[in-house]
Amino acid sequence: MSFESADFEDNGLLVRLRRAMALRGWFKPHDLLAADLPTERALDVVGRLYADCEVGRGPRDGMWRMLDAPRRKVLSDWEHGDAGEAVQEALEHDARGDPVTLAIGRALGAIGMESASASAREIKDFIGQQLARRS
Repeated sequence: MSFESADFEDNGLLVRLRRAMALRGWFKPHDLLAADLPTERALDVVGRLYADCEVGRGPRDGMWRMLDAPRRKVLSDWEHGDAGEAVQEALEHDARGDPVTLAIGRALGAIGMESASASAREIKDFIGQQLARRS
């Protein structure tokens, strides 16, 4: 089997996308892709990721959520510090209110919460304060 440079680029892209998916709850797959990614390549990449996800229905129509087994695999293969940095970045950008991102951040200690019993509201308030400090 021969590999072309595009194969290696796609593998890197797949790793990055799987990591982004693992840090989120429900998401729209096209939101994670670069806007300038050619349509054919985007369809190929999305097709490769589809098996790792549940597809939403009703109010979540068009949204995906990574299944638990692939999520655990991605997170267990990731260096703790790198995953923590990725959580911080996700919280600062597109996953601000995502409860999965918040829960993973708490589990990694990446969002600085001391209390493991903090409510969802307290977590959102804490994240809001952190984001306001960085603005």
